[in-house]
Amino acid sequence: MKPMPVHTDGGNYLGDVYQITVSRERVHKIFSRIAKALYSWKTQDKIPLNCDFSVEHVSRKQVEEDKRDFMETGNYTGHKCRSEFSLIMSYNPNKNNFSALFWLIFYEQVCWFVGVRAPSI
Repeated sequence: MKPMPVHTDGGNYLGDVYQITVSRERVHKIFSRIAKALYSWKTQDKIPLNCDFSVEHVSRKQVEEDKRDFMETGNYTGHKCRSEFSLIMSYNPNKNNFSALFWLIFYEQVCWFVGVRAPSI
């Protein structure tokens, strides 16, 4: 862990926070496994084995913008587990054209996006 300065958008210094460095591969593996488990929990089905996963850290603002777009799909779900964790998920269960989108929100602030897609044939 190392201290990192935090500034407002206007440049005002707010103080230091501690930051840790984690390998990208490890983050990808962890959030891919979380997405698989959450999909199984919510749908009682499994993500097809040949799917590709993309994982990225996103802002809370981006989550809200994306959520508006995907709430219109027939396969949209949201779940809040106390204040510590929220899940927003949209998916197409068609095995030939499978796709799923997950927004994992921790403590209403830290947001991760996981995209899952069947490979193009």
